[in-house]
Amino acid sequence: MSQFEQSRYKLNSTIQTIIDNLMIEEWVTDISYKKYYKRCAPISCTYFKNEKYDWKFVLMQLIGLLGSVTTICSFIIENIVKFIRRQPSQNIESIP
Repeated sequence: MSQFEQSRYKLNSTIQTIIDNLMIEEWVTDISYKKYYKRCAPISCTYFKNEKYDWKFVLMQLIGLLGSVTTICSFIIENIVKFIRRQPSQNIESIP
């Protein structure tokens, strides 16, 4: 914004009004990484990655996994037992 452009704030705007609007006159969202690297010409780039996998997260995931496995196994075993009980018994009696 140049010094000759009109401000979006009125002359009688309070400081609080300007601060409430984060003191921003104009928001320009022209993002170009090519222009950034061309102008700044960094020698190297580094970044930090915040890991969310701390021990509490891993523990909760394992507990959830075990709970799921338990539920699935109990469902499968219950159906297998029902299937076996429905089968007619095959008692073979030998006649002397």
